[in-house]
This record gives sequence, C-alpha cells and structure tokens, in this order.
Amino acid sequence: MGSLLLCNLPFAPPTPPHLALPVLAAYLRGRGKSVLCWDGNNAFIHRAARRERIDAGRRLLDVLSRRPQAPSWLGDTARLVDRLGDSLYGLASPEVFRSPQERNLALEAVLALASLGKDERVLFDHGSNSLGVLSTRSPYASKDSIEAAAERKGLLEGFFEEELLPLVDEKVILVGLSVSFAEQFGPALRAASVVREAAPRKPLYLGGSFASYHLRDLADDALFDLVDGIVVGDGESALEELMDREEGGREPEGAVAGLLTRGRRSVPASSGPPLSALPDPDFSDFPPRRYFFPRGRAVLPLRFSRGCWWNRCSFCRGYDGAYDRAEASFLRDQLLRLADRTESESFILSDACLLPDVLYDFARLLLEGDGRFRWNAHFRFHPSLTMEKILLLREAGCSRLFMGLESFSDRILTLMDKGITTELIDRNLQDLAWVGMDVFLYVIVGFPSETEEEARQGLSRLRGHLSRGLSAAVQFNPFILFPDSPVGKDPGRYGLFDVVYDDREDLIAPARSYRGSGMTAERAAELAREFSRSLRP
Repeated sequence: MGSLLLCNLPFAPPTPPHLALPVLAAYLRGRGKSVLCWDGNNAFIHRAARRERIDAGRRLLDVLSRRPQAPSWLGDTARLVDRLGDSLYGLASPEVFRSPQERNLALEAVLALASLGKDERVLFDHGSNSLGVLSTRSPYASKDSIEAAAERKGLLEGFFEEELLPLVDEKVILVGLSVSFAEQFGPALRAASVVREAAPRKPLYLGGSFASYHLRDLADDALFDLVDGIVVGDGESALEELMDREEGGREPEGAVAGLLTRGRRSVPASSGPPLSALPDPDFSDFPPRRYFFPRGRAVLPLRFSRGCWWNRCSFCRGYDGAYDRAEASFLRDQLLRLADRTESESFILSDACLLPDVLYDFARLLLEGDGRFRWNAHFRFHPSLTMEKILLLREAGCSRLFMGLESFSDRILTLMDKGITTELIDRNLQDLAWVGMDVFLYVIVGFPSETEEEARQGLSRLRGHLSRGLSAAVQFNPFILFPDSPVGKDPGRYGLFDVVYDDREDLIAPARSYRGSGMTAERAAELAREFSRSLRP
C-alpha cells in the first residue's frame, strides 16, 4: 500500500503544531490509508537552531554590525544575542526555558541570525506567535512565487533537498503541500519544484486555507507546471479519492470534488464530514518536545467548530459553507482521550469563535469529571460573559480568552457590524479583571473613517483597564482591505474611494492603497507599531 506524504511548509506559527495535518491524517488513517506527516516549518527552525548555524550567524552578525549605516534591526539583534548568551542554543532542548517568553526571545534571535545575508528576512511576532517574511516578492503574485521556486538560494537554500527529498521514496504515491498562510505559498512552490525535479512523475497537490481562498480563481495556468492540482475546501474526501486512484492505477473517472486542475479551473469548495463524525486528531507525528515548549508547558490545538457563528464582520472575508459545531459532550470526551493519549494537560481551542452556550456547557462537563486541564479559547465579547460565567471558565481550567475588541468607538463598531458596544466591552473587561482571567485582545487600527484621535482615545481607554488590573496581551493590526470583504465589495458605503489593487497580484490580494476620510493605510500601520511598542512590558 502506498503512502500520502502531507507537508506543513515554512513559514507558519512555530507553536503548537498546526491542526490541519493531524486532522487529515486521523481521518485518512481511519479509512485505511497510509499517511506520513512532515512538519517542514518545525524542521526549518530546528535547522536554524543548530549550534554550527547559530555560531556562523553570530560571526556574520559581528561583521555586518560594524559596517557603516548598518540597519537598526542588526543592532537590535546583536543586543538580543548578547542578552541571551548560551541560552540561545536552548531551542535544541526547549525544556531548559523557564517560560514561553524566554523561549520566544530565543526564537526571535535564531530566526534573525538565519536571515543574515539573505534577500528575505524572517520575523517572529511574539504577540501573534507567527512568522512573517520581509521580501520584495509578494505572496499574492503567482508569477513572483513561481519565479522564486526555480531559485536555489536564500532562506531555503538546500533545505528541501536535504530535509524533504529523503522522505519522498518509492512508497510515497502522492505528496500534499498544506498552505494555510500567505508566507507558506512561495515555500510550497519551491518544495514542489524540488520534488518535481527529483521525481517528475510524483503527483503533487496544494491545499489548505490560503490555497482554498487565494488560488480558487487562477487566470494563469503556469502554476500547474509545478503541481497537479489544488484542493479547494476541506481535504478529507478529495485526498481519499486521489489516493484510491493512485493505488488502483486508474485514470481519473469524473472530477474529484473541490479539485482544481489545468483543465478544470473553477470548482465549488469541497465539504468535509461533520466535525462530530471525525476521529480525534492524530498527533503521533508531532511530538511536543519538538515544538519548543518549556518543561511541562506543552500545548495542543483542538477545534470544535468550523466557520464562525457570527460571520458578519465587515472587515472579514467571511467563511464559506454552513457553520458546523460539535456538542459540548463531544468536546469533553475528545479532550479526555487526547489527554490520555498524548500526556498533555494543556490545550487551545483554536475555533474562529465558539458559541457561548457550548463553551459554558463544556466547562460544566469538565468540572463534573476528575480530570483537570489548562486550556484557552477564542471567544467574543458577549452579554452572557458575566462574572459568574468567567469564574466557571476559570474553575474549569481556562487560563486565557482570545477576544476581538477591534475598536473602542461605538461608531466604528457599528460600521464593522461587530454586534457589540463599548459599554459591553467595558463590562466584560471589568469582570475579567476582577476574576483575574488572562486575555489576549485583537485591535484593528485604521478601519475606514477612523481618525487618529479616535484610535488614540481607544488606546487610552485600554490603558485604563490595564491600570485597573486587567491582565492582557494586545495585538494591534492595521486595517487590511480584501476585495471579498463587505468593505471591499462596497467601499463607498464606508467612505473609501480610489481603491487601488496591484495588477501583478493576481491571487485575490489586499488593496495597495485607498483614500477616505480617516487615516491612510500607511499611517494606520505606523500607529499599530507605535501602540504595540507602547504596551510592551
């Protein structure tokens, strides 16, 4: 029986493992398929963290820092490397770190050293736990990524040749490249190029949320010189059928649901089985020790809903398909099984947003059992989030809520169609502070028509909550205008005009510029950086 090789590419969040591959592997293995998982994102970081590479980076940093007019980030990196000393080598044995914050500093420094002398630079964002890439190429321009795929230099020089190719043996009958983030698109095409060159007849497919959204309407078919197809939507059924065809040596008979090919350029997204019918995610290929967790602090992601039950925010591209969720008892039982199987006691519910009643029922069921877990969840500001409910969540083991505050202006919240008010935000934050619940807040800076004064008033109001005991990390994001969002579809309604998209960016890219009554996109980005620095401990 042949195997499917599922690959997670650089550059994705480094911790915990991304959930897509464990979910797909569990489903396909349950259907009798052989699946191998390779976390290339994790492998890239471990490669960068090797002692000989860190030492080479430190030597190069010393040379580059002495040059006239060296960029400021080199000085920042040099100071961070000096501050960390020998703990810089700790990523190879992450249990030595005393806290996630100490681990994050090492990640930032190691990735900065790996970027020295390259045309691209990897950035680690502490707040969002994500990797960004500074590059002259755009991940939304297929031509840029296709051209980069042919290169054998830069950040990924020798990486896929040394780390991926040894896995692509005769047992592998199909390779799936998961592209969930924009930063992974270029690396995915480079991986495909390397595999195609070494094994020209090996079928290659792209999938994942970025591929599903941004590659669903390709105008240029050059991408299909590198891959055989693109799975749009959930991948369970499509991958199973593709494996059946490869194992049987059959030519395609009819179209595979959700599969884009050179000759089939427009398809509806495929739908996966109901969440309640899926097996538990299989983390057997993702040992926690490889994910840089301090001792006893490993975290695994879980998901108990598909889509967003609100799904109305005007800045959001929205979610295709109906909202799907499992019952609270399903959540509880899965958590207990995974805790026993993985020996992990910490989880993050990575849903776009859980329904309030489901979350509260989940907490009650946990309290009725014997197990005690640490867990976090994504949630909305909501009238039901009373002090009593927050105490329930905390007693059941919830240590942090991730919440979209977005704005402290009722006018802007109405334009966003968030369905919340500043009065509700204040009440929820006061109760969270009183109970001592940790919170991670998302804030958008520069939504159409928002003035700098309104943004600064919001920051001041947030500072007030912090001074009164709110334990919160805050991620400030500049507004991004996507053409498929409600704002993008009707910019005039939100006071925007002269919206400009880059003609080179053919993959449903965000707008390059626009005009309106509020701040410019450039000023919004500047304020987001300023606000982030001002709240840094």
